Amino acid sequence: MTPPPANPPTARMPKTAPHSTRYSRPADWSAALILALLPVLAGAQPGPGPAINQPATAPAAQPTSRPAPAARTLFAHGTADRFWIARVETRNESGRTVQQTVVREQKMPTGQWREVTTVGAPILGLSNLQGDAVVLLEDGAWRRLNTTMSTGLTIPGVGPTLAFARAPGALYAVRDFEGGRAGALEDEEPDPAAPASAAPVTRPATGPAGATRPATRPAAPTTAPSPVLFKYERSQWRAVADLPVRSAAPLALGIVSEKPVLVVQSADPARLQTFVWADGRWDDTGAIPVVPGSLFSLAQVPNAVALWVSAPAGEMWVMTRADGQKWSDPKPLKAAATPGDIRAFTSAGEEFRLVVARDTKLFEQRFGFDGAARTPLVELPPATSSQPGNAAWLFQTFIVAGMVVVILLTVYRRRQEQQNPPEKPE
Repeated sequence: MTPPPANPPTARMPKTAPHSTRYSRPADWSAALILALLPVLAGAQPGPGPAINQPATAPAAQPTSRPAPAARTLFAHGTADRFWIARVETRNESGRTVQQTVVREQKMPTGQWREVTTVGAPILGLSNLQGDAVVLLEDGAWRRLNTTMSTGLTIPGVGPTLAFARAPGALYAVRDFEGGRAGALEDEEPDPAAPASAAPVTRPATGPAGATRPATRPAAPTTAPSPVLFKYERSQWRAVADLPVRSAAPLALGIVSEKPVLVVQSADPARLQTFVWADGRWDDTGAIPVVPGSLFSLAQVPNAVALWVSAPAGEMWVMTRADGQKWSDPKPLKAAATPGDIRAFTSAGEEFRLVVARDTKLFEQRFGFDGAARTPLVELPPATSSQPGNAAWLFQTFIVAGMVVVILLTVYRRRQEQQNPPEKPE
């Protein structure tokens, strides 16, 4: 992933004059309030959900040697008490093809589906931070989907963000940076809590088949973009480590016991290579055989991480790995999905959740952590709007209109008092 331009200095606000102790006319502030309320009084009813739009001007393209990953249109993410689904939709608008992402949420265990928001662009990832859904945007920025729709600090680097995961109270991401971690550290402020060295060394480890792998050390950092693992905490992204491989192959990122787990498509299309970052270095945790062309992702489960693999013909299976343990044997998932379905996989509550998109409909099937199906594949109901209904909107409009009338009457009465002050008694 040329280092991004340094963040422009925050403009200082001019000092304001001290507040006057004189009486300030109500019209000074009431006029501004009335203007702000005009859209409500004019009948501008909110739409089905708040939209998040990308900036009108895209950031300047920066050089990168990595092609953009294949576009995903379906995302799923879950926690112990929340389940989110995001789907990228394409529509025609005045002859233009426009993409947007609709995000919906369900509270565990069986709450109603609620539409969280509509993002006015395709997203690259879905995660969460402190109970709020987080979406990853194309330019490396991320957005927290709460009441303020706050935008997070852009992930450093160039090109697309390659992976995105969360840990309690922190986010992790992988993105190319010129010169790798060494180049990224040049742009960072010193962090006293960071380890003295984070050399991308891999230790020998025994894989699932029992083969011991020799330690490897990637080439020394160069000025060419190479993938770096970043961690977001204390409101700043920090470079943690260079990745143990520097190919353009697909990868997935997960967290187990606060340790990042990395799965990378190896040069052999029939193998996935796995690593875990621990004690300042990458441990090689073995290779996993797959059918060439398989899709894969990582999901969080209690005290472990789960690797989901979906073969081109439709077969699916899952493996889990607890901290310090080997990968489990593959557990086949007997799903009712067909090869042409768009799929996403995660865990939420105490179950695995498979999400399937067919045409404009969404379906879901649940599995136990042992891989056994708990439900058939069922269509999900429509999500309810997060905005107030017509009755609630009319009530709010009535209240606002009443407040405006009171303000106008107050302004009128005080102006009359100023123009016709009461006579002082002799």
